[in-house]
Amino acid sequence: MKSRLRQFQFVISLILTISVMVYFLSKVELKAIAQAIANASLSWIVMGFLGFNIYQIFRTARFSVLIHSRKGELFNLFSIQCIHGFLNNVLPAGTGELAYIVVLKRLHRIPVAEGVTTLYLARTADFAVFVLLFGFLHLFNLVELPGVVTTALQWIEVLTVFLVGLAIIVTFAGHSIMNKVRLAVQPHIDAWPTWLRLVSDKISETIDSFGAVRSIPVYLLVFLYSIAMWGFMYLTYFAVIRSIQLDLTLGEVLFLFLVMWPITILPIKGVLNLGTFEGGWVLGLSLLGVSQSTAIAVALSAHTIIFVYVIGALIFPFVLYSPSLIKNFLKSSFYSVARR
Repeated sequence: MKSRLRQFQFVISLILTISVMVYFLSKVELKAIAQAIANASLSWIVMGFLGFNIYQIFRTARFSVLIHSRKGELFNLFSIQCIHGFLNNVLPAGTGELAYIVVLKRLHRIPVAEGVTTLYLARTADFAVFVLLFGFLHLFNLVELPGVVTTALQWIEVLTVFLVGLAIIVTFAGHSIMNKVRLAVQPHIDAWPTWLRLVSDKISETIDSFGAVRSIPVYLLVFLYSIAMWGFMYLTYFAVIRSIQLDLTLGEVLFLFLVMWPITILPIKGVLNLGTFEGGWVLGLSLLGVSQSTAIAVALSAHTIIFVYVIGALIFPFVLYSPSLIKNFLKSSFYSVARR
């Protein structure tokens, strides 16, 4: 059943990729894209790559705070983040997020429940920073927000409150709730099928992982690292946009960045992130008044540059581990994540 669902998601992702890319490529000349990349400023590209790697460093620091079963080995974690970033930009249908848990378990021997917990708390912090930055954008009137964007922001705010509330409940009251549930179902637990008992055990392990990071200073540090991450990712976007000589203000780049982020975590994404990435950029640039043809050319050029960053970041895991190990691991990760 699960494999069929994955196959269905892959087919949908493939159809999405082909449909969107065929449409976009029909609206722009490939020569214009090639010329934009060829004329890109090398100094801005290098600056963007530097910002991208500093973003990865803060992302690593954030996860190192959340991971409680093993401490230290920051370079190992940094390499894992680089691999996760690559898989997240290559695997379709949002399976790149699952890749983080798989990579963490295989290369750092972190339990699955702990991987789920750290990923959930990290994403919750991301949502909180997202709402904060959009509020900053609106408060200082850096960009005139269209009505549809304001409505979407309100829904994201509701989702953020839900995620934060759920994290607080599970962290501080998870054990109490789980114990009451166990007492209620104890007379019937022997009749449960094996898979249901396994799910129950995994939920218990995940609640234990939430409880292990029950600390206000830890949450504060995670939030501060998240702000730093977003700041350097914003600088990466700014450098990429400047490298292809598109004249946008600081506020407009922030708006484009914020429009892009929710699209990158959609459950359905294109293969190699094609179509999804371009769609987000075209949407954001169109809302800023950029013509469709220019927006498509910029989106395809920017995607090429950022994908080079993602590939370039794989240098670090290749330095830490043997090249053959990483090659075999990437192959097995594609297969393992696809099966899940």
